Amino acid sequence: MPRSTDVCVLALLAAGAAHAHHEAIFGPQSSLVLSSPAFVSLQTFSRTTVSGTETTGLVSAGFTPFTSVPLSFTAIVPATYISPPGKLGREDIILGARYREGLGGEDGNFLMGVAAVDVPTGNIDHKAFDGPLILQAAALASAERRPFSAIAYAYGRRDPLKGNNLFLGTGFAWTPLDDDADGHLFSLQLGASYEFYTSGTELMAHPTIVFAPARRLLFFGVVSLPIFHDLADPAQTDRFRIGGGVLVLLGSNPKA
Repeated sequence: MPRSTDVCVLALLAAGAAHAHHEAIFGPQSSLVLSSPAFVSLQTFSRTTVSGTETTGLVSAGFTPFTSVPLSFTAIVPATYISPPGKLGREDIILGARYREGLGGEDGNFLMGVAAVDVPTGNIDHKAFDGPLILQAAALASAERRPFSAIAYAYGRRDPLKGNNLFLGTGFAWTPLDDDADGHLFSLQLGASYEFYTSGTELMAHPTIVFAPARRLLFFGVVSLPIFHDLADPAQTDRFRIGGGVLVLLGSNPKA
């Protein structure tokens, strides 16, 4: 089973738009799919199994260099604490790019593609700067009809050390409060992901709350609960996952 660092792809996709930041969640590796051209974020995720708990904290930032092209770049710096045995270490830095193609109508109608690489700077799975490059990719489609939105996605990770994995899923959101003038937002979301690992499969549900107390300041909390699992090592089965974070949204919406 991969550790909780698999959720770090969240920051590759998490950046909000002032007028369309309630697109639905998708899976444990992301709680938001948004469209701001630039952001900074602080997030934490924890995964609990029979074997123990792994907690990953990360700082991330993203920017869009060209106002006329909806192509953005992201850097993520994570660290993980594993208990037992009580070990704290650096994870690989993740560098990614994403391209968003608007489909017209509501801002939440778009297609998105993401590619990322884990640079072997960490010291948990290997010696620093002495590990393989890990590749990640995601593709998703989003549809919005206020106050409702939905997405479908696929996310894959190629990891020579811990094995490859693939997530397929969907998410739905209901946003009863979305005040563009004041920047206030409150959204209830539910996602589900079917997760394929080298050791088996899991089906997870992801209830999520998203709220914005002010323009360009966004908070989220997500809990992931197992519905079904079929893993070769029962000790690696998720009891639950929990995460949360804050995003500061920068810039104006990119053209799409």
